[in-house]
Amino acid sequence: MHELDFDLVSRCKVVMDTKEARDVGDLRNANDNGFVGLLGDVIAGGDEFLWSDYSTELNCTLFKSVGTVIQDIITADAVIRKARELGVSTNFDF
Repeated sequence: MHELDFDLVSRCKVVMDTKEARDVGDLRNANDNGFVGLLGDVIAGGDEFLWSDYSTELNCTLFKSVGTVIQDIITADAVIRKARELGVSTNFDF
């Protein structure tokens, strides 16, 4: 899967949701110069972690998400709760 222009990716600081994101699609052939780290590390490190000057060539930040099961579960739960709140849900037995 390749969705982003290689030149764009190569000039960005890259933050990923999982380590596996580094090995797929858009990031597979990217150089290591722009890799900042995982989203959790960036959040834990605060603004200075993300915005510190890793290279003068980097003038954008790219977040690459390949998704994880927990993201899917949390999203599904939020949709179900909202549907119930709006009264548009249907319960059925499997």
